[in-house]
Amino acid sequence: PAHRRTWDESVRCFAAAGEQRDPAAQRIEIPYEHTTLPGWFLPAAEDGAPRPTLIAMGGGDASGEESYFHCGGENAAERGWNLLIFHGPGHRGALHRDPTLRWRADYEVVLSRVVDFALGRADVDPSRMALYGVSLGGYAVLRAAGCDPRVAAVIPNSAVLDFHEMASTPPPPGAPPPAPPSPSTIRAALDLYRWTYDPAIDSRADFLERIRDFTSTEQVAGIRCPVLSISSDGEPPSALPQVERFAKLCPAPLTSRHFTADEGADGHVQFTNLPLVTDTIFDWLDDVLGR
Repeated sequence: PAHRRTWDESVRCFAAAGEQRDPAAQRIEIPYEHTTLPGWFLPAAEDGAPRPTLIAMGGGDASGEESYFHCGGENAAERGWNLLIFHGPGHRGALHRDPTLRWRADYEVVLSRVVDFALGRADVDPSRMALYGVSLGGYAVLRAAGCDPRVAAVIPNSAVLDFHEMASTPPPPGAPPPAPPSPSTIRAALDLYRWTYDPAIDSRADFLERIRDFTSTEQVAGIRCPVLSISSDGEPPSALPQVERFAKLCPAPLTSRHFTADEGADGHVQFTNLPLVTDTIFDWLDDVLGR
């Protein structure tokens, strides 16, 4: 109950701030299977003219609202871009509404519904619609871009080809072993896995088996739109080899951008310097899709 109360309060806070925006942030409901997925549409202007649109999503334990900050807050609108953020299956807003809306391996199904919704709006330019995914969202947007030709550009941060491999790979030779997790950390992890993936998970081995099908290599072969592949020094050691493999496998025009500690952007998905990474994203989008 406390978790839910805190969650509801955070959404109320975001909504109150969104009302102060000009134009105001718009609550949206995206049709999906037997229900809808909650989200927000933040238009760049209120004239209703079609504009480029960035659809952004978070990772394994994300909320839709946090994607606003991953995208630099008002950076999108200042650059002339609409921003669409949402809670997909496995995200907090979806799960609080319907506990059966858990993470699924074929996330392109989810994102195709989000793209359908976006293209139903007159203020979205269908020729300039991009996907951005952080953390495990980098897996989801790759699958979607490889399956949906309506995606004009895609930005994985970072690219995930095989989630099971990433989660089960031990530290590289010579690296110090990680500290063993405390019992409370183990309990919290299992609670999260049960909530977001499968209530039958009782161990880390169960979790690893549940995510065995979370692979994107086959879909990557179908990507034809421009790609900005983002990574940073602070990603887990098991993540960076997949970023390198992705660059070799992807048949589409690809730009790689690796952020470093010297830039103050070495944290996971560059939490430590979001202005730098979002400026990089919108500069690239303007280059490949036009202003």
